[in-house]
Amino acid sequence: MSIIPLIFVVVSQTAPGTVTDKDLTSDKILAAPADAAAPAADAAAAPAVVEGMAEAAPPPPPPSPWKYALTLGINGAMTRSTNVVGTVDGTSAQIGAIVDGSANYTSGQHSWENVGKLTESFTRTPSVPSFLKSADELRLQSTYVYRFSGVPWLGAYGRLLGTTSVFRGFEVRGVDTVIVRNFADGTSSGPLLKAAGNKYGTTGPFEPTVLRESAGAFANPLTGKDINFKARLGAAMQHVLTRDGFALSDNAATPEVEYNQLVSSTQAGAELGFDAVGSIADNLSYTFRADFFYPVYESEDSPQDGIEKLNTDIAGKLSVRVSKYFSLDYILAVKRIPIIVDEWQVQNGLLVSCNYTLF
Repeated sequence: MSIIPLIFVVVSQTAPGTVTDKDLTSDKILAAPADAAAPAADAAAAPAVVEGMAEAAPPPPPPSPWKYALTLGINGAMTRSTNVVGTVDGTSAQIGAIVDGSANYTSGQHSWENVGKLTESFTRTPSVPSFLKSADELRLQSTYVYRFSGVPWLGAYGRLLGTTSVFRGFEVRGVDTVIVRNFADGTSSGPLLKAAGNKYGTTGPFEPTVLRESAGAFANPLTGKDINFKARLGAAMQHVLTRDGFALSDNAATPEVEYNQLVSSTQAGAELGFDAVGSIADNLSYTFRADFFYPVYESEDSPQDGIEKLNTDIAGKLSVRVSKYFSLDYILAVKRIPIIVDEWQVQNGLLVSCNYTLF
């Protein structure tokens, strides 16, 4: 009697059409090799696909719109004379330094050029044993240029320019000299006797300072390696800032040496300028600039008239690169600002310079 229910239960659990846990387990076991083979095949094939494909290189970053440059240079000379006919026994020495830098921005039709240059030189001679400055100029310039899309070498510009001397100005003469100082109000001081070798001041630091703002038309027709030429023509205002200093204005008809007091003034007029830079050979390069300003309005009356009112500032350099760090340079500077000194100021020299470009 007890066997029948047992058989019934077994038969009932294995009735046709019923899926048991054992059946499911058996199906999984039987199907497992086939199902597992596919992922294994995919895993084996995946590396082949990745290795066969060339990885795309990331795009290079866009170039910076800013470009910077800074060069340091020093120059010097020394001469010793003893019992040489026509010369004074003693040592002559000259030492100088030039710092030249720029920070320029270019984006599409817009460009912003910023240039700064400091030129210093000091000299002593047996007749004047003190070191006196023979060159002293700080020049800062910022120019914005918009180039026309149809004619990219033409455009409009706006410019700020400042020039000044950094150190105090002195004058020393090798012989006794009688001087007269003429003040701006018409009075004078002197005559005063200055002994030979006596140093007396003429101008203070940053005196005179000349500031100019201008705007107009710009052209850059030549942009080759041998020459990059720029020209501009526009309206300008010029300010001369002084601090009661004096400038040499000697009258050859009098025995005294005259100095006139500097006067601050504001002028308005037209500006014309040229700039050129290029390389004649791999080791031979040049720079040249010329600035002209003609005032049609002056806050202070001046004795000049017509073309005599023209302000001129010309500078150039021809450089022969001897090695990576040394060059032989000929420099020329010609300047005339009638409101300050109604004479041509000319400086030129041949220098052996040691230059180092920081960036």
